[in-house]
Amino acid sequence: MPVEYRFIVFRPSEAALALAQFARRNGRKIPKGKPINAEPVTTADPPSGVLVIEAEDASEVPVSFKSEEVVAALILHCLTTKIPLPQNSEKVLETFKLDNTKRFALRIGVFPDAGKPEKPAGRDADDPSS
Repeated sequence: MPVEYRFIVFRPSEAALALAQFARRNGRKIPKGKPINAEPVTTADPPSGVLVIEAEDASEVPVSFKSEEVVAALILHCLTTKIPLPQNSEKVLETFKLDNTKRFALRIGVFPDAGKPEKPAGRDADDPSS
């Protein structure tokens, strides 16, 4: 059975908003200010992320996020903005470079046969005589 993959690529401003909302919703302390950018950190696999906040004194403050937090933030963003996500699917954080800008992407994998037992070798499951 074929496997379907879909990618949802986020603009830096969308990812910044998603990370800031995720942090605040989960009680994580982040500086007061406006989320202005989010970038993948690709020195590790899977990538992590950095949220940049413009603080009240106009300085830019970077806040680091683990890969799992970025995935959770992007999924939450999809749910709150009504971007459909398949329930029983693999969701993997990846990065894309579009328009010379590194961006976060969720790779969505749908595996229709996941969890189903393999057919025994040499038998045809549709043939009751075998």
